[in-house]
Amino acid sequence: MNHYAARERKSDGRWNWTRKMGSDGPIVAAGACVNHEAEGHATKEEAERCFYEHELATLQECSMDTTHEPCKVCGKLTNKLLGRSGFPDTPLCDEHRNVEEYRKLKPFTPGRFISSSY
Repeated sequence: MNHYAARERKSDGRWNWTRKMGSDGPIVAAGACVNHEAEGHATKEEAERCFYEHELATLQECSMDTTHEPCKVCGKLTNKLLGRSGFPDTPLCDEHRNVEEYRKLKPFTPGRFISSSY
């Protein structure tokens, strides 16, 4: 099990979005923080927001084979989803399947923590 969260570095008090691999595994920078791990962030919320913005920037569309669900914005039936590993897949029709609509449905909230098996 991997555990993702913003964690403070003991060395300098800066923050990164991180992944801890298993209960005894190492803690490493994850998401966009991999690209600027040395700089880190001044606050926990900045590191969480870095993760949030990275996930939005890398949302992926996928299709359900035969199932159709109502679009979360307008209710129109769709078999298309928009999501990412850190965010839930959300049914959105062609008109609403974009980052702006997804952001409205899933606004930034501090205190994010994710556990996953991948």
